[in-house]
Amino acid sequence: GEECVYPVGELRFAADQLVFDTVVLGEDAERSVRVYNPTDSPVLLEQSGRLAGFRLYYNGEEMAFGGVEIPAKECGVLRVVFHPDLDTLLGNYFDRLRFFVDGQGGFGEGVYVKAYVRDGFEGKVGNASPVLRMEKRDFDFGWVSAGDTVTVDFLLKNAGSNGLLIRKIETSCGCTVVEMDDRLVLPGQERRVRIKFDTQNLLGFQRKRIVLYTNDPKAGVVTLTLRGDVRK
Repeated sequence: GEECVYPVGELRFAADQLVFDTVVLGEDAERSVRVYNPTDSPVLLEQSGRLAGFRLYYNGEEMAFGGVEIPAKECGVLRVVFHPDLDTLLGNYFDRLRFFVDGQGGFGEGVYVKAYVRDGFEGKVGNASPVLRMEKRDFDFGWVSAGDTVTVDFLLKNAGSNGLLIRKIETSCGCTVVEMDDRLVLPGQERRVRIKFDTQNLLGFQRKRIVLYTNDPKAGVVTLTLRGDVRK
């Protein structure tokens, strides 16, 4: 237990974060962290709340409702299995596992979990696939006065033979809002993606990214960019 230096209640963890790197949607990935009970009595470890896609095991025993008891002076292994299966988990994932320790918690320090979740399109490319087409993915608005709202329309088309679904939309900051009437684009249809960038309290050169996650096997991640200068 000498490497277990991160406190979570009365327990000590060997790390305060678990990095999963790249995880494929619908597949398992796992990481482990050692946990030490330095006290002279057994300590009950329970998960505080549930994170979608996560399962926890301690020394091979799944941490179900009621948690697991860690004997006095024991150093065991907490295995964390991440199985993302929701479109909302695509992209950069960051959250925190929180715990109750002997009924106290959930402790804010907990353990951070980080991952990049991508879709696994292997074997899905074929004649019945959607095909995303866009004339532009970058727009330079020149310069505007601070406080103005920049509105830009990007047009996308489904040139494939199956429905194109915009599964998730990410923006680089809260100053950028994306409006889209319908995230399902049928074959042959076009759809407007309207971006509104609020320049309130911003000055100087600005570059904002909007990321679309789609079900097009050849364009699963599409980045749109707004750039320009904000002046007084």
